[in-house]
Amino acid sequence: MRIGVLRERKPDETRVALTPREVGVLAGRGHAVDVEPGAGEAAGYPDAAFVREGATLSPKAQILAACRLLLKVKAPLPEEYEDYAPHHILMTFLHFDENIDPASLERLVARGFLGIACEAVRVSGRAPILEPMSRLTGHLFAQRAIELCTRHSGRLAPGLDPALGQVGALLIGTGEIGLSVLQVWRALRLRLMVIANRDRDAVNAEANRRFGTRDRDYLPADEVTFLQMDVTDPARTQAALAAALPSVAIVLNAAVRRPSLPRDRLAHLISRPMLAALAPGSIMCDATACDRDLIETCVSSPDLAAVETIDGIIHYSPDHIPALVPGTASDLYAAALLPFVLALAEEGVASALRPGTPLHGAIACGAGRLTDARSAARKNLPAFPIDAALAAWSADAETVA
Repeated sequence: MRIGVLRERKPDETRVALTPREVGVLAGRGHAVDVEPGAGEAAGYPDAAFVREGATLSPKAQILAACRLLLKVKAPLPEEYEDYAPHHILMTFLHFDENIDPASLERLVARGFLGIACEAVRVSGRAPILEPMSRLTGHLFAQRAIELCTRHSGRLAPGLDPALGQVGALLIGTGEIGLSVLQVWRALRLRLMVIANRDRDAVNAEANRRFGTRDRDYLPADEVTFLQMDVTDPARTQAALAAALPSVAIVLNAAVRRPSLPRDRLAHLISRPMLAALAPGSIMCDATACDRDLIETCVSSPDLAAVETIDGIIHYSPDHIPALVPGTASDLYAAALLPFVLALAEEGVASALRPGTPLHGAIACGAGRLTDARSAARKNLPAFPIDAALAAWSADAETVA
């Protein structure tokens, strides 16, 4: 199979889908890899490093014409939509369920390519491509929030020296992103309040699994205020949160809205009027790239440095923060991606995408049909069965070939 690695066009996106190490593995197994010039420069991988490992440097137009499997990091921008054709398999973070508007989503899907959403790949219930990026997202947001607090609030954070006092921080969500934040902030001794969908024991069990520890209490009652989200009566949780806001200098949301908490039950966990409870210069971050959702005033930004002041509160919510460390992020992403690229290249597309395989459920679109049911529901668009779309795409791709 001929595989194309495209340069990212999104502003500030510095990652690359494969590094020279993965290219060397693929080339060594007889697969042709075309890399767009400059694709790895920002991540510390010059063109010559790819060539040394067996890649061919090719302009984008040539990659699009010659390669069936296209690899990226981020979803295509509107100006890239016309690049894709029915014979292509595009593997990247698609995130159709997030901030792409329905009309743009329909326009992109109509191009007819087979879209494999990296965030939806599952192996034994885990998300092997998404999780490394989520963990990195949490670590980086935890650090950046502290830096911004030091700069804007007039308070020195963290409180490693007891003589300096403590800084209060609120963490919403304890998934992969949230656990990374928890790890950083506990190590730096911030005074924490944590809100989670699961109970304290479940959070501790997952934290111990994640960090390779045993029976460690990451939420000691004398140091961390813990609140379990009550989805049957979210107003009660919201009231407890509101009461805590005056004592925190940092708020970080790492939770996404689940079907158990529809908007008609709770429009926002933190509404704009609630900002008044925070001291001026406090920091508000949303790490989920879900605009105006659980936090009404947070809107994701393509600018890694962008901050916005709303009612005296500093907002910071880039939607691709791993790009701050492109070398680390590219290494993690490419290593996680490689097994699935090999599956497509060596098992064949039909075998690698058959029902029950990790990639089958990650098919988000094909032959002009949207197959991601969650995204379809959120955008009020029709969803088509994966197998029907895959069969139609296979027929279209064969015709083009």
